Amino acid sequence: MDVIQFFNDVADSEEAMSRITHKLCRNIIQGLDEATLRELRSRASLDWYLRKLVGARLEKQGPSDATPIQYNKSWRAYLKDIQQRKLGRISLARKKLREAFPHIEWQAQCKILSFFLQDSSKDARTWALQTLMYQWEMFAGRAERLRSQWVAMVLDLWEKYKERDVALFIISHADEACVLRLDQELAKVVGYQRVALRLGANPHYELDTSRLSTLEWLYAMAKLQRPVTREACEAALAEMLMETIASNSCPPMREVDTFSFALDDGVSLALWCLGELKHPDLIMDFAFCDRRLQTDLSYLRNLSISPEKYWEVMCRAAPSYFSLPRIREYKLERFEEFLKRYPIFRDLVEKYGFGIA
Repeated sequence: MDVIQFFNDVADSEEAMSRITHKLCRNIIQGLDEATLRELRSRASLDWYLRKLVGARLEKQGPSDATPIQYNKSWRAYLKDIQQRKLGRISLARKKLREAFPHIEWQAQCKILSFFLQDSSKDARTWALQTLMYQWEMFAGRAERLRSQWVAMVLDLWEKYKERDVALFIISHADEACVLRLDQELAKVVGYQRVALRLGANPHYELDTSRLSTLEWLYAMAKLQRPVTREACEAALAEMLMETIASNSCPPMREVDTFSFALDDGVSLALWCLGELKHPDLIMDFAFCDRRLQTDLSYLRNLSISPEKYWEVMCRAAPSYFSLPRIREYKLERFEEFLKRYPIFRDLVEKYGFGIA
């Protein structure tokens, strides 16, 4: 039988992760020549352990150098220490189980993950969640039953703790109906944008724009590859520019950086979104206006002026270069939002007549 076909058949079988299968595959790998090993690595469907063995053989390591799966009771003993709450041993047992985890059989790994997911230690739960999340295909990719069991376990965890890592797992791996049902709860922990990106994979799902900032909405539409009109994109970029000008906060600069509003994180992300949304003309318009502004301010670079001061001059001059007809109104809106958030300052404003320039 062809070696590649054999390993692909093994990967598709229910015994793919069994002890006997791993032993047989390990023995076969030990007897293959270099050319076949390279072909096996590139063409066959291998789990992480078999891929590691193939890599070790290609590095000219003998059978004794490749780390074999240890079928002994050591991991069980550590697990028992935690289960029986043996004082002075629990932290060490958790550490040893993590170290042993890559080298033990799949069924044992599942048992350890399952136990750690229900552990009282947040650190242990986080490790188990992240391991399960990043190796999802290995632990749940072969059967719907396994996926359902893991998701059910994590949903129980959500009911108890409402932690960020649990929310991220649910958004990534629970079914759409479940994420939709927990929409509000998940959004409180990780923000609505993450939830919207998952649910938005369904083209019939309408994003709730009232729960997204302009930039969050633009980013979500770009990631989901949903069409956005040129006018809406232009308005979003203008809003980000106005926000940058209103804040008048110079971003961190390196010596090699050239001054540009594109250095601002919000403006930079908006420009990325415009490219994804197929509006390169708006990016070119921005670049033209930005370059013209920098050219006209180039005389300042011959003066001893700080980056912060230069940025301040940029912000004052920007409305003459970019199409920002509502810049004053925008500043007033932001100022009013600030006063609503901190009403104690309203009396000072009214008393001393502070305003927006």
